[in-house]
Amino acid sequence: MPQPETDRFHIQRLSMPRHSLPLTFALLVSSSLTAQGDFESIGDRVNVAGSLFFVAVKAPGGQELWVLDAGKKSAHLVKDIHAGPNSSGVAGIVAFGKRAVFAANDGKSGEQLWISNGTTGGTTMLTSIKADAADAGIAHGSAVVADSVLYFFVKGAKGARALWKTDGTSDGTKLVKPFEAVANPDPNFGHRPTAMPTGVVVFRVGTSKSSRLWCTDGTTAGTRCLCDVGLAPTGPFTLVGPKLAFTAGSGATWDIWLTDGTKAGTKKLHGKAAAEADVGKIDGPRTTKGNRKLAKIHFLTYCVTCHGKSGKGDGPAAIALKPRPRDWTDSKWQASVTDKRILQVVRDGGTAVGLSPLMAPNPLYGKNPAVLKALVEMIRKFDRKK
Repeated sequence: MPQPETDRFHIQRLSMPRHSLPLTFALLVSSSLTAQGDFESIGDRVNVAGSLFFVAVKAPGGQELWVLDAGKKSAHLVKDIHAGPNSSGVAGIVAFGKRAVFAANDGKSGEQLWISNGTTGGTTMLTSIKADAADAGIAHGSAVVADSVLYFFVKGAKGARALWKTDGTSDGTKLVKPFEAVANPDPNFGHRPTAMPTGVVVFRVGTSKSSRLWCTDGTTAGTRCLCDVGLAPTGPFTLVGPKLAFTAGSGATWDIWLTDGTKAGTKKLHGKAAAEADVGKIDGPRTTKGNRKLAKIHFLTYCVTCHGKSGKGDGPAAIALKPRPRDWTDSKWQASVTDKRILQVVRDGGTAVGLSPLMAPNPLYGKNPAVLKALVEMIRKFDRKK
């Protein structure tokens, strides 16, 4: 049986468009790569102008950056950043124009921000940040692009964080604002920031007990707090048109908020509507335009990840799930399930009804059952017979 080459792997020709690269890669992992055993592990991956950059570990080297160039049938090592059998710990790859930006450690400078065009010579270090703690470095998952500028966070000693920005050059990589060290920092401090259509970037700042919504326009003066109400512990930010939706509150009281990137434009979306209705009654409160808007936000924030915008169970996470997410367009399923059953699954989660534990409960809507009812109405509309 032929042995795989030492520094390349070959793939089958797949008749998929270029924009399907993430799916193509998933198929490679499950077929060609697994069969050949070229890599010990494969991690982060991102489509950059039609080329697929990904992290992989392959003996005798360590964890490094690889690329599958557009139109090619094989991938190659971009650069052995930490030379020899050592790992550079490449992580947090983000597409930045026609290049990839990521965190890596060359064994000399500590973890820094790097940029690559997919060639050895075009892979260089952007930052030279002095580490003040053993775990100091780039905060993985903190990079976001807005108006041709990439923003990212740097970790320091005792939970300190600092917001940086770069235009893709060393001279254009600058500190925006440092944040002082705090006790018990929020593990999601700066994690998954979101760029708004205006170019403003929003992110979370605070401790594990209390985090606030902040924004930046790339200047120190323009980096400020938008909301004095604590954010939900793991709540995502979701773009809804020109605004951003997020969950905020305290204790057992949580609400959906919207922001346009200004403090004056950061407001709670709804008040006391249907707060006292019985959550178990699908025939209870009447849905309103506001309820349906909240339901759409919930759908775009959570449901599409698995069920997809089409409702066919073809969301970006679906390929990795077993069993596959429910196809809401299936008329036979629609006819077999009651509204109350759908409501129960959405409200109480998969585990409570003997389904997938990956379907998380949504106790937030226990005080607003009209939103749950609006979600059920949305799911019903996917029935292909309607």
